[in-house]
Amino acid sequence: HYGYNKVSPWIPGNFLSMGDPHYIPDDNVMVKETHVFSPNLLNVAQFSWISIDGKEAPPAGIPTYSSLGMKLNQDFTSSGNMGLYAYDWMYAPGAWPVTWDRKSYQYGDDLHLVHGKHSLGFGALVMRSSFNTLNAYNQGPSFDFSGEETGGLLSDGSQLSDGFSLASMALGAVYNFTQAVPSTSLLSQWYIGVYAQDNYHVAPRLTLNLGMRWEPFLPWIADDGKVSHFSPAAYTAGTISTQFPNAPPGVSFPGDPGFPNGDAGVGSNMIGFAPRAGFAYDIQGNGKSSIRGGFGMFYETSQVAVTNMPFNTNPFTFGLTLDVDQAGPFANPYSGTVADPFPAAPPGPSATFPGYPAIMTYDPYHYKYQTPVDYDWNLTYEQQLTENLLFRLGYVGNHGSHGLETWELNPAVYTPGGDNGTGTNARRLFPGIGNITDLVHDVN
Repeated sequence: HYGYNKVSPWIPGNFLSMGDPHYIPDDNVMVKETHVFSPNLLNVAQFSWISIDGKEAPPAGIPTYSSLGMKLNQDFTSSGNMGLYAYDWMYAPGAWPVTWDRKSYQYGDDLHLVHGKHSLGFGALVMRSSFNTLNAYNQGPSFDFSGEETGGLLSDGSQLSDGFSLASMALGAVYNFTQAVPSTSLLSQWYIGVYAQDNYHVAPRLTLNLGMRWEPFLPWIADDGKVSHFSPAAYTAGTISTQFPNAPPGVSFPGDPGFPNGDAGVGSNMIGFAPRAGFAYDIQGNGKSSIRGGFGMFYETSQVAVTNMPFNTNPFTFGLTLDVDQAGPFANPYSGTVADPFPAAPPGPSATFPGYPAIMTYDPYHYKYQTPVDYDWNLTYEQQLTENLLFRLGYVGNHGSHGLETWELNPAVYTPGGDNGTGTNARRLFPGIGNITDLVHDVN
């Protein structure tokens, strides 16, 4: 199977027309064998393979910043983006090269046995998945403009007006900008699911449906070691990484003492038992009225987002964000307090963390992964009124726990009267670090 999605072509001079054509071919193969051992014993075995190889490439002719006369190195391996954002007025997302390769191999087996009043089922599914990407996002870089630079200030330094973001852009007054080298990721995961169930005909008027599934969480593994962890306690203690000694205190990587679960950055959760139960009861014994109900737990154990994002942060991509207090004008953004570090060498143990590096971590307060789970239940009453008329009254409920969300673990502390031109990063809770994205499973 093949899919192809092409956005509108680049219109010279119109930054809002920038976008990436998508080419997404996918292939899958499945082999299935059903074997009848006896009139009451059946087995179904199947193997499948799925491959998705996607690509995004900027249209020809998109200008680069350097081609327009700006003083910076874009570090491009191919044509790339111009990302411009004027708050509340204009947003040009840009375009950049991206490739991704997703593959999945899975084998499943289901055994069905009828024995007396019992219809038994046993099965297992084993799956191996991989997710490999190359993403040139922000090698452009991207610029943000706000009205703060064109607003007025009172004598005490407080803000008089919000200014005008388009005016800031016209003046080249940068609020912040982000630049990075292309990032890559090599992720893999094992999935295991095992179940047993029984449809038990207790009596002519009553049937029970009973089952149990075991589905542990096995984390995505960063096969290239591109995952990080932040510990507030280690930051306070001034603990420095042995793998990347130039990283801010409190940040650790695979190979550091105490780093969670090898190359995963988060612990496994083997407590994945999910019971299911249901019943059907013929109230009068004539097949015209019934009451049915059921309850089940369902885990979501394959969440690539948990380790899909750390490779976009330092030191794995060598990226940095400069605020208004660090950046120079639009025409020469590195004429401020930070010299242009691009083109940058591939990250290594001596990698630097200039500016206020962004960090990504799984919840530092819970070593074990909090597996998202959904609880579903229902109750239904049915009554046949006439040969062609049925009355049905039902209730369906559900509740989810441990949903994924992201927290800002390093917010800027409020300062009365504004930041007086010092920028957001100067007011962070953990000084010397920029955004700390915390992946937390606490949505209920």
